[in-house]
Amino acid sequence: MMSLCNQICRRIRVRPPGEPRTASAFIGTLLAACMAAMLVSASPSRAGGLEEAFSTALAAFAPQGWSARLEVVTDPAVTIAMIATYESRHCRISVLKTSAYLVDTLQQLEPAVRRPYMEALFAHELGHCEDSYVAQSEAGNISNDSGSLSGLTAQSTVAGATQLSASPRRVLWREILADAYLALYLHDRYPDVAPALVSFHLERRAGRARADPEHDTSLYLAGQPWRRDTGESLYEAAIRIRSVGTDRAY
Repeated sequence: MMSLCNQICRRIRVRPPGEPRTASAFIGTLLAACMAAMLVSASPSRAGGLEEAFSTALAAFAPQGWSARLEVVTDPAVTIAMIATYESRHCRISVLKTSAYLVDTLQQLEPAVRRPYMEALFAHELGHCEDSYVAQSEAGNISNDSGSLSGLTAQSTVAGATQLSASPRRVLWREILADAYLALYLHDRYPDVAPALVSFHLERRAGRARADPEHDTSLYLAGQPWRRDTGESLYEAAIRIRSVGTDRAY
């Protein structure tokens, strides 16, 4: 089944001219099913891989004052691979199970490290939620200080990089923090594979810099010493590392 799915996913892209719409609809349904099967296969465990990875990451956070839950989405109209929404002290992390980007990302990793990487992706999203919780709980939180955004630019490897407008700068500012969470989580829980996985993640970010500069955190986080100071929380460490990274990049 997986071999057939791989062939279909590689070869079928659009409906050929003159092909009946009914056949195209069937192919679209089959392609979506194949993508779902590939994601399940790419997950560390075939049954409940996403749920288990989420639960492990959430337990490491041990959030106080806010809660979180996972929502696995199969709606073909949804295009975002993974997103966190925060409201009234509740975080909902939605994952598109048929995301081609997520499937492609996981398939580039060895099976043994897919589970740690999925956990780290959830840590990234949980980081967004903890950031939102702190921002709403503490007036003047640095994560939402627009004055801290003025120096951020698109990744330097993009030809003719220019300063990002205010809205993308704000997104980038928060993405740097969330990716710091991702890297710190990996180094805390999986130190043997963390350096390679963090490099892989930042290389993926840099590879999409031209199309998605507000998510390219590689300029600010590459080469960071991923360690927590004594008594430092995950949030405090992420804030500190982001500050060091952005100061270094200016």
